[in-house]
Formats: sequence, C-alpha cells, structure tokens
Amino acid sequence: MTLVIGSHTVDGVLMAADCRLTVQRSGGAQPFAADDAMKLISLGDRSCIGYSGDLQTVALLLGQLLSKKRRPRRFDPVSIRRWLPRLLRVAYAALRRSYPRRMDQCEFLVGSSLAGREQQVSLRKVLELLTRTSPLGHSNILCMRTLKAIMANEDTATVAGSSQGLLFSMKSPTFEAQDYPVLTHAAIGSAAPCARAVLERYEPCIFSDSPALVIGWFMEAVATVMAENPDELIGGMFLTAALAHGKRGAFLASCEGSALAIEDERFVQIDPESGRRIRLRYPGEILRSPPTSATVFAPYRREPTGWGDLKGRTAPAFVTPELWAEMERQGVVHQE
Repeated sequence: MTLVIGSHTVDGVLMAADCRLTVQRSGGAQPFAADDAMKLISLGDRSCIGYSGDLQTVALLLGQLLSKKRRPRRFDPVSIRRWLPRLLRVAYAALRRSYPRRMDQCEFLVGSSLAGREQQVSLRKVLELLTRTSPLGHSNILCMRTLKAIMANEDTATVAGSSQGLLFSMKSPTFEAQDYPVLTHAAIGSAAPCARAVLERYEPCIFSDSPALVIGWFMEAVATVMAENPDELIGGMFLTAALAHGKRGAFLASCEGSALAIEDERFVQIDPESGRRIRLRYPGEILRSPPTSATVFAPYRREPTGWGDLKGRTAPAFVTPELWAEMERQGVVHQE
C-alpha cells in the first residue's frame, strides 16, 4: 500500500510520497509495515518520479530506466515526457515475456520544473478559486497576481514570477501518459481516493495563497490524508519535493518532529530526541534485503488535528521557523 501525490501550482510542481511498505509474511501471518522506502526518485536535476504497486515490478522497470548502459539519455523535462512512457511500455512487455510470474501492476507519477518559463493560467479557474477562498476569509494572492488581466476581461494570464511545470502519471501495462494541467492535483496508490478528497478541500489554499506558504498548505494536506485514512498500513513519514524555477528541492516532514539528512546522496530519517536513524532505500535494495520486522518511524497519530477546518486560517501549521529557514535556503520562498 502506498501514496504518491502531486499538485501542479502556478509556481511549480509539489510532490509527496509516504515511506511505508507493507511486507507480506508466509504462512498467513499478519503483514507488517516498514518505513524505509524511497518512493520519490530523481530523474536528472529538474524532475522526480514516484511509484506505487508491486515492488518487484517497479524495481525491474526502474532498473531499465536508470541503467547506465542505456545512457546518455536526455533528462530535461520535455524529453522525459516524450520518451519515458514509450520506454516503460516496451520494457514492461519484454520483462513480462521473460518473467511472466514476476510482473504485476504498477503506476508512476512524474513531476518536473521547466527553467526560465512562466506559467499561464485560465482566468475562469482563477475566479472559480476566488469564489471558494472568499467564504473562508482566506487571501487569494493568485487573483491579485492576475488582477490586470482580469480587469481587462482576458481569458488567460501569464503569472509574473511564476514557474511552469509538468505533471503526468502512467499505469501498466500501456503506460499511456495522463497529463495534469496547472491548478490540478494527481494521486496514485491505495490511498488515492482519500488523497483526492483532502486535496480538493485544501485546493483554495494550495493554489491561491502566497508562493511562500503554498508548500506548507500542501504538506498539511498530505499529513491530513494520513491522519484521516483508516488503513493503518498507510502513513508513517512522507518525503516532499518542490520543483520550481528549473530546480528540485526536497525535505522530510513529520508530525513527530523528525528531521532529514542527506548522506552519500541518500535520505536518512533522524529522530532528534532518540537519535534513531533509518536510511531510505530504493526498490532493488529492499528486494535484496527485505525487512524482517516492523521499522515504523514517527507514525501519524489518530488524534484530531483541527487542520481540516480552513475557515479564517491565515497560515498552514507546517510552516515552522525551521521549515521556513530551509525554504529560504533552497530558494523556495518567493521574493516579492
């Protein structure tokens, strides 16, 4: 079971994935959870790919995708969108012929940032969001950023200072790309229905607020998905990536106050109080050395958070001083 979500905002693409795997045991024993899966993987320096579904199938496909034998390959966002669906479709068909019992269902979500391009939006969508932010008493910064075009009765507007992105999903066996335009969300995995409902609830904040606060609203929405989902095998930590202005930033978020380090180009979860560390692993590494016991790290509590009520809210709960400093360091904070 898994969750990977993405939001295509006017200031880039936000992606998040949980780190939990469900490990099935032989003999009918109860499955257990392990929070050491790296479910957001870099494709070049401007894109990320997230996965859900059968881990063995994903590992075989990622092996084909990231194999050094197949390089050099163009990893700019537009090129990835062109060749990736075709590569996965051909590789899946070939692997299924060679390993008919090892290939199962899987799905991928890809987000990218295009350098040097500003985002164009439909003003009908902007005004629709305005009708939803007003009853909440919530600021609609996006409306202010497009006000001149609205007053001129234009149909579309290019948002100054924005960042154009790409967001699309692919599902076996055809891997036909489904594109998600700006001001829409995507979700894959077993928690996708719950995620879509929560993202729709947070949509006015994620799409309309100041660029500096949007990522906090997005992270709060992800945490709400995990807190509200009834399945105990979904949740734990989640890794978040912000793709904007031709760059990719990433950091870990958790209600339990955990932190993230990058060691040897790998993410490591750290509990500041106990010092406990869990190194996130790629699918192939997990298959070579499967978890033998539960390694749950900072699970989300079922306590009411109050986050779901957005009326009168001015800032997301996830924008802590530490997160703000990290956002500034990575250049995520918008400068007016």
